Amino acid sequence: MAIGVKCDERQEVEMTWFKGANGQVCDSVCADNGFPDGCDKEKMAELTTNEKVAAAFKMAGYTCRSFHGARNYAGTPFSKATPNDDCAPWTAGTPASSINCNANSYGHYAPLCACK
Repeated sequence: MAIGVKCDERQEVEMTWFKGANGQVCDSVCADNGFPDGCDKEKMAELTTNEKVAAAFKMAGYTCRSFHGARNYAGTPFSKATPNDDCAPWTAGTPASSINCNANSYGHYAPLCACK
């Protein structure tokens, strides 16, 4: 769990990583874990390398078995829990505003969600 400061409101906020269930959407994952403000798209969009996505999954209690090519569709970053193309980072250069926290493109993808 990371602690940060919301500059515009000058109050402490917590941000935590959670791995959702297959097909789940991040806003539901966050709400289910006590974070009603939903996902943090900016933090999720920072996961543009295998190393970064692996570290965030580890914070969520999951160890990536392998890596999938970077993607920028709903549900990314994600894990497929497969031996050869498990965890996928966000495509570098794609704006955080493109992240959709209310959708998951594939029912067999478990999203990695930054909750705030």
